[in-house]
Amino acid sequence: MTADILVTEGAIEAMYAEGAKHPQIETAFDLAGFIDPQGTAIVTTVIPPAPADIVRGIAHVKLGGEFQGLAIKWLAANARLMKRCGIIAQDLSFSYLHSGHSHHQLGYKHYSGTDEDTIVEMVEKIGLPIAVGPLLNLHPIGPSTRWQGIHANEPSLLLVRGHRLYIKFYYFSRAMLEEGKRKPIVVIPRIIKDKEAPPMPPLSWRYFAPKVFAEQIRHMESRGCQIQVVERDVQDGPPMETQFFVTHPRWKNPLLVITSWNFPTAVPTFKFLKSGKQETATGIEWNPEMDLIDVILRLEERGEL
Repeated sequence: MTADILVTEGAIEAMYAEGAKHPQIETAFDLAGFIDPQGTAIVTTVIPPAPADIVRGIAHVKLGGEFQGLAIKWLAANARLMKRCGIIAQDLSFSYLHSGHSHHQLGYKHYSGTDEDTIVEMVEKIGLPIAVGPLLNLHPIGPSTRWQGIHANEPSLLLVRGHRLYIKFYYFSRAMLEEGKRKPIVVIPRIIKDKEAPPMPPLSWRYFAPKVFAEQIRHMESRGCQIQVVERDVQDGPPMETQFFVTHPRWKNPLLVITSWNFPTAVPTFKFLKSGKQETATGIEWNPEMDLIDVILRLEERGEL
């Protein structure tokens, strides 16, 4: 059995960023990527925890919830779309690859028994073909340090940027389970440039900025709107758009708001029914500091709803 992990530089940087944001308590994040025909796990995406889906503590962390699950489903749907468009090779399999967490304050540089049981369960009970579990240990070294980069420091990777971040990668697979093994192994991953990895759709703003998403919903609901959120391929290609189907008791017609993955930088589209036909609102001035409700109120004032 060959246990092989590829990790993009971008994914390593994202692990560092999450660990450095919480140097005094444990934190966690989800992983996604691909499995190639040779059984190599390719880690391309770190999914940051939504505030509602994580409980952090000095000696424990609990990750999981609706937002994390929706983010995985969104990535999977976009990966399928990218395959249909010929952007991703047909022999690559998109996969959720488990999660990583930190042991900053514990000074515990290896998996606990609970951690080992969890990664085995991800394969045995959840059905993952491969589970990868990075373990982070962060050590401050001061702002004057100039030594930066990713270095091999067996059995860990070492990332230096104001902190020393040691990352030990645990690995467990279905093949190991079938061989009767019950413990994960430590694997030194190969680090690759982002452009060398299979393309992964970027996370939608709904998932990398969950507070902003919740705020948009709250603002519309505070004005009496009812909202349904759907994700579809509107512009004939990945990544999919997040759409808000918005109604109000005073309106004659519903409103469809279409946002790209990088909202609010990208200008949203507002569509409404007029004389039985769907029309796109024009004359909309947008800047990233605005909220969707700002435009909706203007459309109300113009009598277009």
